[in-house]
This record gives sequence, structure tokens and C-alpha cells, in this order.
Amino acid sequence: FEDLCHQVLKPIFHFVHPTSGTLSRSFDRNSTSWQLYCEVNNYYVTPVVEHCNEGDFVFVFDPELLMAPNQIGARARTANVSFFFNVPFPSSEIFRTLPVRKQILTSLLNANFIQFHDYTYARHFLSCCSALLGLEHRPTRGGLTQVHFHGHSCYIRAAHVGIDAVALQHRMHESVIQEEIERWNTRFMNLGKHLVIAG
Repeated sequence: FEDLCHQVLKPIFHFVHPTSGTLSRSFDRNSTSWQLYCEVNNYYVTPVVEHCNEGDFVFVFDPELLMAPNQIGARARTANVSFFFNVPFPSSEIFRTLPVRKQILTSLLNANFIQFHDYTYARHFLSCCSALLGLEHRPTRGGLTQVHFHGHSCYIRAAHVGIDAVALQHRMHESVIQEEIERWNTRFMNLGKHLVIAG
């Protein structure tokens, strides 16, 4: 599972094509990588569907759980599944190199809502749906794009995620935060070092 996620999926989703050897080892007939990947997805999905009530919202994140929307939809049909990509979505030229590209796309299209950080990534996803599955999409109200797949509507959205600067500024003045800042300042002043935090 880890090998497939980090040596195949992660590079592809970041526009880096893994070597053909890596792809071959992950998806050849004797490999269990893809089966294990699906089993791990099922491991996470099982408790969700066991506790799912009609109309519940289920949020799924990132390429580690690409098969979850399909597995949830098959077992909890009334769940509202939202998939959020914290990573880029590759162009169709790169994505099509995955042997399981259609399984991934059809699983994602079982979600009710898919959100990307950037419009470019949403456009790449829509291009993959068009090029690999022959699906059309159309804009809807509220800045969403709709894709119909086997009688199901999936809505796509690009939304930039940012920091709520006003809330952060208020939190910085709370006593617990000021005490923590003082503690770190004291700790690093004694060492003669500077602390830089970047995110």
C-alpha cells in the first residue's frame, strides 16, 4: 500500500511519471499492490458505512483513498460523499499511464462532490473524464461543474484554501498562545539559535 501510494500515485499526481519498471511491478498480474490498496480503502470504509445514517455527509481526502467513493456508494447509497484533493490532479497525458485509470475515475465519479485547490487541477480531472471515459461536463450555478455518470451527478469545484487572517490575529493575542511563544523564545534564546517556522 505504502509503495503504491508513494512510488506510483504520489509522483503521478504531482506530474512526475514513475519509471516503467515501478509501474510494471505495481500492476503486473502477480503483484498484490493494487489489491492491497483496495483492501486498505475498504478497511477505512467499513466502519464508515456501518455507522452511516441516511443522508450523512462523508468527507474523503487525497490519493490514499481514491477507491473509497465507489466502496461507500455501493454500501451506503444515501450517503453524500465529498472528495477533496489536497494534491494536484495530473493532466490526462500523465494520468492515462496508470493501468487502473478508469477504476480510479469511476470511483471518484461516485462522489457527489469533488473539490480541487486550483481550477487547473479541476480542468485536468474533467479532461480525463472526457478523454478516458467519453463523459461530458457542463457548468452549473454557484461556480460548479456537473458531470453525469451512469445516472449520477457529480459536482466539481475549484476553491483556493487560505488562512483566515482575522481569526489568526485574534488567536495570537490569547494568553495561552502568548505563554507558548514566551516558552519557545526562552528555550531557543538559551541555545543561541533562531527558530523559523514556515508553512
